[in-house]
Amino acid sequence: MSDKPLVSIIIPNYNKGKYLPETLASVFKQGYTNWECIIVDDGSTDEHTLQVLRGIKHDKVSVVFSANKGVSAARNQAVALSRGKYIVPLDADDLIADSYLAETVSVIEGDPSIKVVNTKVQLFGHKTGTMALPPYNLQTLLARNTMVVTALFRKTDFVATGGYNVNMRKGFEDWDFWLSFLADGGRVHTIQKPLFSYRIVKNSRNHSLTPGDLKALRYSIYENHIALYQRFLLDPAESFEYDLLRNSLDYRIGRLLAKPLRFLLRR
Repeated sequence: MSDKPLVSIIIPNYNKGKYLPETLASVFKQGYTNWECIIVDDGSTDEHTLQVLRGIKHDKVSVVFSANKGVSAARNQAVALSRGKYIVPLDADDLIADSYLAETVSVIEGDPSIKVVNTKVQLFGHKTGTMALPPYNLQTLLARNTMVVTALFRKTDFVATGGYNVNMRKGFEDWDFWLSFLADGGRVHTIQKPLFSYRIVKNSRNHSLTPGDLKALRYSIYENHIALYQRFLLDPAESFEYDLLRNSLDYRIGRLLAKPLRFLLRR
């Protein structure tokens, strides 16, 4: 038996058979060997995906088939079945670097005050590049999600939090989770290496949200964490709504049109 703590990698899956083998390959390449992987299929309807799932034969990987209940319920079910001291959520189309488990476990084992270990992010797919996560601050997290879903944390902390909110089916469930997880304090340590690769896909769930969806989800975040919002003053310039406005086409066109006017006013 290994003297290193067991890590449970939980993978929710819905019709991601196209990407799942690559995701699992990144798990199999881990230098840190004391891990288990639990895949909860959330009612996939794609036959190729079902064939991929049925073909998985690995002594460290468990596949569970479930009715479609949403990604939050799938993650919660996977954690309930897990045996690890630590949890790493990993979506079925993303990747972790070969040293991901070794480096994140080393950090959290060395400092009990650290509650979450994440890393810089490598983007791939429809968009490429490296994304650095901003320094963690709970007040900023109230304004916008500054965390990625793939991070390492203790299972005991997950249980104390109550898991992912199954009512957040349209999105923001990871943001909602981190607010619950970190509401009572704890440090977040970010490894300054891109050890997590996030796939950018056209027409993803987040990109298909309507303004009405975004408004409803934002209100749900507020309702779910009203005690936190009463404790901290929200900086509007940090809000995700401000980012949406600043990056919108209308805003960029408005700035271009305003340039000649600003030049005339300075004369």
